[in-house]
Amino acid sequence: MAKLQKTIKFKVGKLSNYKRKRIDNVLNKSLLCLKDIIQLSIIEDVILSNEIHHLCYKNMRKKYNLPSCVIHQCRNKSIEMLKSWERLQRVKKKNILPPNPKALRIRYDNVTFSILKTESKKFEYFVSLLTKSGYKKDNSRIYLPIIIGSDYQKEYIEKVVLKEYKLCASDLVKKEHDYFIHITFSKEINIPKVNSSFQPIGIDIGINNLAVVSVTQQKNPVKFFSGKRLIWKKKQLNKQKAELQKNCNEKLLKKVGLKEQRYVNHLNNVISSYVIQKAKTLKKPVVVMEDLKHILERTKVRKKQRYNHITWAFKKLQDMIQYKAVWEGIPVVFIKPNYTSQICPKCFSTNKRIKHTYSCSHCSYQANSDFVGSVNIAKKFFEFIQFEEQASINYALNTTCSKSKALKIGSVQKPIKQEDVPLIRI
Repeated sequence: MAKLQKTIKFKVGKLSNYKRKRIDNVLNKSLLCLKDIIQLSIIEDVILSNEIHHLCYKNMRKKYNLPSCVIHQCRNKSIEMLKSWERLQRVKKKNILPPNPKALRIRYDNVTFSILKTESKKFEYFVSLLTKSGYKKDNSRIYLPIIIGSDYQKEYIEKVVLKEYKLCASDLVKKEHDYFIHITFSKEINIPKVNSSFQPIGIDIGINNLAVVSVTQQKNPVKFFSGKRLIWKKKQLNKQKAELQKNCNEKLLKKVGLKEQRYVNHLNNVISSYVIQKAKTLKKPVVVMEDLKHILERTKVRKKQRYNHITWAFKKLQDMIQYKAVWEGIPVVFIKPNYTSQICPKCFSTNKRIKHTYSCSHCSYQANSDFVGSVNIAKKFFEFIQFEEQASINYALNTTCSKSKALKIGSVQKPIKQEDVPLIRI
């Protein structure tokens, strides 16, 4: 069994001035508390959790009158920041300024944070938070309405309320004049071990085509997600960035960068959602992708294409597909990308592609090179199964060929097993 975590962001509804003052007061106090803990630990040269706790817990409790859970989270956050600060000093080998946190953010555990469902027509769900120390006080807790903006959010929050998912730590965040609640929940899931009875979904990821999804034994076995729109958008945004850099306008430059990032995230979300929906139609699905860990080192492109090649979100799309698949209990296999777009899927001969077209010199087979890659990726899954079974037989017979060496014969990578993913935070 693997334990998976997921976080969904909800916007807080319109609040009265009284509630806004109380939330701002808690957020500002927690920020000051975090800064004080960092300063004390630097002065006393302390970084261990127990030592920091004994050093500042009682003083912070008296000074700011905050709930114990908030002070504990401030302590944990200070330790994280101090450790990263020391790591940076060791790597760069020079004095770096100590951390100075500015974000207004509080983390609550599942004891002091709860979700309530009401019969209100305007706001169906409320969250309950502690703002002062002491559970018995009537004014120590505050109730905030949250806005359900989509069916996706409603589906998950209903499962949390019905206790199908376990509620974990959640964050209260303030950005400009708005408040947000980041609710984290978890569930246990069993990821099955793959064998020859599974149906592979081959995914070829690239630039001209963001993804080509190939599913065998279906009426519509192939789906293309073109990257032309994204390439055009990147060119337009790069022109805007160049003009803004000349004028030294950092604020607008940041906005343009965030705009590009949001658009890429949207496309990745559309592709990953389609893959999971397609996988759910199969009895025993398995997602098969290429291992693109060293793609920038292995591939060479022209100078005009260099920017797109370096900034392309290959890994981000793969990570999004992986965590959505694992959340649904679908196994994921990564194979080596050797010759996936050069082997003919019919006669298995090797031929070089010409631009985006693949043509076989032996059997005259012609198709899109990315489509050929996705088909070969799906077929390599069965090659993996064959070598894994042979390796397990050799290992059981105690032959000279060990299990690890037998696995290296195939041109594939070992799949993700449930013990390899004990906790995935989304």
